[in-house]
Amino acid sequence: YWYSTRIDMGGHYEFFSSGPPADADEIVAALRAVGAMDQASILAGACRAVSIASGRVPAQYGNPYLAGVEFTDFEEFDEAYDSCVRPLLDRLMDYVDTHESEFIEWTL
Repeated sequence: YWYSTRIDMGGHYEFFSSGPPADADEIVAALRAVGAMDQASILAGACRAVSIASGRVPAQYGNPYLAGVEFTDFEEFDEAYDSCVRPLLDRLMDYVDTHESEFIEWTL
């Protein structure tokens, strides 16, 4: 949900500029777990792009990660995310519906 919200607010730049994701691999795995394979691939690609850009940042930058974010072109990732056949929030709702008993305990 957090990934989707950040993307809706300002694209992948917004997602990455708020600081390094706590555990990008875990977010990618969570996306896969809910069936959001396209979004997982997009995020994994964006993470690789930021990592590569961060590694190429000149030494004078105090924060190579944020400089890498600034040097990364996120347009292709944003366009791919927007082109996904099934929106991420729909995937999340499908997952919750399918696994409702894991999240909700109905009492009378």
